[in-house]
Amino acid sequence: MNLMVLMRKPDNAVLRRDGVVQIDLFGSLVIGPSAEALTNTLDVVVGKYDHVVINMAKVDRLDARGVGCLVQAYAAGCAKGTRISLCNLSPAIQGVLIVVKLLAVFSLSAEDFAEAA
Repeated sequence: MNLMVLMRKPDNAVLRRDGVVQIDLFGSLVIGPSAEALTNTLDVVVGKYDHVVINMAKVDRLDARGVGCLVQAYAAGCAKGTRISLCNLSPAIQGVLIVVKLLAVFSLSAEDFAEAA
């Protein structure tokens, strides 16, 4: 299944402000066109927004290339002043991020919501 990428204003009322964009992902974030679609989208928004929230609620698979895309986005965001966060992680996706020791780097916590207000 290919990855579908939808960009919009965040659902969370606290995050609805200028400079924040939400990217909803649907499908598998794996090597191939899926990873390329996310990379291309993030290339457009990183540096243009203060905060990019990636909604992973509908992501059913994440492989090493998908993790690489997220790490690349995080590094680019740090370089260009854009914060990258992940939200609505399934237990399987959380498990992958725990194994690669990236869950704390990407998770959107209560403090993030407060800071974004």
